[in-house]
Amino acid sequence: MAKAGLLTEALPITKSDLDRLRNGLEADGQYLWQLYAIIAFSTGLRVKDILSLTWKDIEKQNQIFKKESKTKKIRELSFSAKIHTSIWNLYEKLDKPDKNQLIFKSPQSDGAYTSRHINRIFQKAAVKYRLTISSKDFRTHSFRKGFGTHHYQNATDKEAMLHELMKTYQHSSPAITFSYIGITRQNIRNLYLSIEL
Repeated sequence: MAKAGLLTEALPITKSDLDRLRNGLEADGQYLWQLYAIIAFSTGLRVKDILSLTWKDIEKQNQIFKKESKTKKIRELSFSAKIHTSIWNLYEKLDKPDKNQLIFKSPQSDGAYTSRHINRIFQKAAVKYRLTISSKDFRTHSFRKGFGTHHYQNATDKEAMLHELMKTYQHSSPAITFSYIGITRQNIRNLYLSIEL
């Protein structure tokens, strides 16, 4: 955790780190946190929005509507069949909680776990599972950024994907989205410097 008053920025989690994290959490029986990683990476939602989800909210594979806490706009989500199956397999492993209950309900309260608590869990996991992302750079927001980075890096039409991500994140400019998904001026400068004729 960062010391009070110090600004830290989450870096995007890579797909390979996500896979290593998911496998480690599965092996350790940490199904709830495996579920968090799956939902966060596959939706790109903010932590506050994920923590407000109930099982009922994600019961359907398609047409999941979520009002975003920051923007107050309705966002439509869908899960691939594989992701949806993974979620409901984990639901079974979690002993089929009440579907009206918050998915990430804290046993110590009627509410959800705090983002601070979840950050600590994933920072410890970064060390335990030897992720390439450092524990100091790994936050709940790393999944949201990883969602965008993964889609951008795998897109055949980068410009179209950039605009899709801008809409998804509700950013006002491409520069904000580039920065958000970890593409910096230095990355762009290196592209130009790599050309030799």
